[in-house]
Parts: sequence; C-alpha cells; structure tokens
Amino acid sequence: MSNEAHNDPCDPFDSVSVEAARVRLSLEALCAEGAAMAEKRGRALHNSLLNLGVIHSDLPTAAMPWPQVLAQLNFEYDVDGVRYRAAVSRFEDGHLAEIFLDGPKTGSAACISAHDAAVAASLALQFGCPAKTLRHALLKVPGGESAGPLGRALDLTMEASP
Repeated sequence: MSNEAHNDPCDPFDSVSVEAARVRLSLEALCAEGAAMAEKRGRALHNSLLNLGVIHSDLPTAAMPWPQVLAQLNFEYDVDGVRYRAAVSRFEDGHLAEIFLDGPKTGSAACISAHDAAVAASLALQFGCPAKTLRHALLKVPGGESAGPLGRALDLTMEASP
C-alpha cells in the first residue's frame, strides 16, 4: 500500500479530511485569540483616549446603549467645484452624532472617499470624539477653510449650530 493520501469519503481518518479539520481548528483558535486581543486593545485604547481627554466618559461606549438621535439635517455644498450632499444627525443633548456624505457620481473616487471619511467620523463621534476635535484635525487650505468634503461639511454644520 502506498503512503500517498487517499480521498475515501467514508473513511473518517482520510488524510485530507483530518488535515482540513486540523486547519479549521487552528483557524478557529486564531480567530478566538484575535477577538480577545482586539477587545483588550480596544479597552486599552479607549482608556488612553479618556486619559488624554480626547473622549469623555459621559459619552457612549460600545457597552452602553446609544442615546436617541434626532432628525437629520440635509444640505448640499461644493468643494473645489464638486457637489456633495450631507446628512447630519445630533444626539438629544445637541452633540453631533453622525454624518453621511455622498459625492457627485456613485462609485467615483470622490464619492467613495467622502463616504468612507464620513463613516469613520461617525464612529469617532459615537465613541466620544468631540466634533470640534475632529474638525480641527482635518486639513485646511491657507485661508483656514477646510480642504476636503468632510471638513467642509463639519464647518457648515458647526457654523449653523445654535
């Protein structure tokens, strides 16, 4: 009998099946370990951001229920001749809760970049990053106006705030 692997579906010790099971168990262990590490790193990052004053403990964390979000404010604006649409929502206390951006043409680089930046900004806002901090961190043109679509939407939103 040869030492080559055989593929008999009725053989519970088929070498291919055994190897596949071993790989699956290894992957499951790695995924569980990775999830535990990610959770630990996430807690450490959250605590560091709290200590630095970047986020505030009274704002929501993943373990807390999200506060009620009020109705959206929708508006359109231009950045370097490109038209964008924004939808902005606030928490009941007035803090900015989320922002969604849509660019000129679905699937275009401008549209994708604006959308992804807005999703990242929304997550930052929902995990306690003040809108003022986020706005300040974004690129500005020499006159002080925000250079990109997310920054410009935040400018317009915060200028219109009560």
